Amino acid sequence: MNLLAFLIGLTAFVALYVVWLRPWLRDKPWAQGFFAGIEPVEIALWRKSESILWARFLQAVGLVVPLLQFVGAVDIAPYLAIVPEGYAPYLLLVIFVAGQIGERLRKDTTKPLDVVALPEADRV
Repeated sequence: MNLLAFLIGLTAFVALYVVWLRPWLRDKPWAQGFFAGIEPVEIALWRKSESILWARFLQAVGLVVPLLQFVGAVDIAPYLAIVPEGYAPYLLLVIFVAGQIGERLRKDTTKPLDVVALPEADRV
């Protein structure tokens, strides 16, 4: 499998997870076992905040892709060479959409981060 295609697919999955899938699953009784098991990981890595998860994922991609280029595992130059100049505004649109996702997630925050990060059992 192409590593760059995998990273693009992973980015799409994480975006869908933080914007739609996770909030949808939180309301489903059959998914509560999953969230009970993953809650300690969520608290430790992104304090159960979708916006922090998205931001940290983008930071990781921003570090991993150049590192992979440096070691020769992935080369994005051929992909950049095939993007016609007329499509350059669409690349900016992708960045804009990523910013909109971050803004939407931040606006959806209804509780302070310290309250959200508490385990479900400790909430009053």
